Amino acid sequence: MSKDTSSRDGTKAEARQENERIGYGSMRLGVRGMIHRRLSPFFLSSSGQAVVEYAVAASILTATVLILAIFLYTFREYGNRVLDLVSADYP
Repeated sequence: MSKDTSSRDGTKAEARQENERIGYGSMRLGVRGMIHRRLSPFFLSSSGQAVVEYAVAASILTATVLILAIFLYTFREYGNRVLDLVSADYP
């Protein structure tokens, strides 16, 4: 599938270099190699990994504290209702 530019450049080596410069040389790598080659500068780098891990850990911690606060409120209200029933005065 490589484009033959030997008539324009003069030699096959120059044609191969031109094809690799354009991007036809990545077809030898297959789909996975081409995706890795195209996306590696942007999506496969690990420059923001620590920030993402911190954000995920902080959100999990916040959700856990919120759930525990809701449970604490619910069980306190339930406990107060039980104490009100037990301590009710009968006539």
